[in-house]
Amino acid sequence: MGIICKGICDQLRVRIASKQPRYSVGYKRCTFCAAYFSTPDSRCPCCKTKLRTRARSKLKFRS
Repeated sequence: MGIICKGICDQLRVRIASKQPRYSVGYKRCTFCAAYFSTPDSRCPCCKTKLRTRARSKLKFRS
């Protein structure tokens, strides 16, 4: 069973200003739909993929 974008993300997507810190404001990103959401859920409302809560550059190994 594969991941399918149902197009729901087009209505729920958050429009973000260019220099606003997205993750620190509380937005979450779906890597499959390439959209930011403001939701308390940990899954995308469109495709049910796990949402990112931190930037990829912040996920480096911790020592």
